[in-house]
Amino acid sequence: MSRCIVITTILRPSQQVVEHCRRGLDDATEVVIVADRKTPVQDYETLAREFSNLHVLSLDRQRDLFPHLSSALPFNHYARKNLGYAYAITRGHEAIFDTDDDNASTCEWQRPSDGERVRSVRNGRPTPAPTTPVFFNVYSLYTSAHLWPRGFPLEHLRAAEGVDVVDGDVAGRVAVWQGLVDGDPDVDAIARLTGSDGGEGFRFDATPMRVVLDRGMLCPINSQNTWWIDRSSFDLLFLPGTVTFRVCDILRGYVAQQALWSRGARAGFVHATALQARNPHDLMADFASELPLYLHAAKMNRVLADASRGFVGGPEDLARAYDALAKADLVDPREAALADAWLAVVT
Repeated sequence: MSRCIVITTILRPSQQVVEHCRRGLDDATEVVIVADRKTPVQDYETLAREFSNLHVLSLDRQRDLFPHLSSALPFNHYARKNLGYAYAITRGHEAIFDTDDDNASTCEWQRPSDGERVRSVRNGRPTPAPTTPVFFNVYSLYTSAHLWPRGFPLEHLRAAEGVDVVDGDVAGRVAVWQGLVDGDPDVDAIARLTGSDGGEGFRFDATPMRVVLDRGMLCPINSQNTWWIDRSSFDLLFLPGTVTFRVCDILRGYVAQQALWSRGARAGFVHATALQARNPHDLMADFASELPLYLHAAKMNRVLADASRGFVGGPEDLARAYDALAKADLVDPREAALADAWLAVVT
């Protein structure tokens, strides 16, 4: 399988980035670094002379490769990572690993193997199924600690009623696998500020297990330790550029999950396969950046559920989704135009 690791950073090469490059030489994996205005590009270009599988997308190279998309995306924003995804897609990669420069893989990612435990999370309510999605905290299947993924609607933190968790019986192919992260898992600022994140050096349960969310079931998907393995769904990698840094990948994940349902595909989770040594963060700044999720995550998904009734299972659903979110005043009206610029490159 031809695969690529995509990272955007404004810091000097971390040991985790170096290790991704080193391991990639052994298994023919390319590593793409997407620069922003503060990125020390020369440091990465020096590293690329040591590792032939490292590709550095400086601002100049971004503009040369994807002039319209590059100019449309904001600077000093995580959404510039879209240019790395576009680069991987246009190079024909069949799998894209989405991660950050402070995450280290602790084991080799593989597709589910025969005999591996796979659990399906389904809506167990009587038919007809409700028109609004049901939120399920997948972390609760991997730990008894009181924590939840960044972007999970706080008003839905109590265990969802009418949810069935059963072994096997996965309906539809899995297009994206979200890996959990030990050490400093991806929880929100409220969890960190209140000490609800399991404490320093946190570890999820070590038992290997995969969990697949059936149609109508939602849990946040981030960009920290995530495998996208279906080329027909790569258009859904798009990170919105008019929302905050702590919102963009979570909103991307919600849009992707609801769009995948119309394609007969699903999102899944896998036990912790990475360790994060988190870069320094201002937790109150994180809280402010996450505020739209605390207030509107559930509403965002209700809007998307309404919009999904018109989904046709193709790339045009992406622009439809952001147009609906804009009409509901949940994103800037310019977001649909950014999605169009993205689609012009990757489809």
